[in-house]
Amino acid sequence: MRVEEEYVKTGFFWLPEQDENKIPGIITIKNGGEIELEVVGLFDSNVNKLSDLNSPKLLNRIIGLIEDDGLA
Repeated sequence: MRVEEEYVKTGFFWLPEQDENKIPGIITIKNGGEIELEVVGLFDSNVNKLSDLNSPKLLNRIIGLIEDDGLA
């Protein structure tokens, strides 16, 4: 993805099968296609210990409602 300037927006994000669990966050897209999503909360409420937070998980799709831009 080519973007002329860094894209930084706030929004709400959720997994397709959990649309009732919307989490606030910030999405950043940098030139070259690097995308970072920082959320304030957990997509998986079954986290039992701190080490669960550091284990990598594959999320195929995250849906977002982004300020001024709508659904992404």
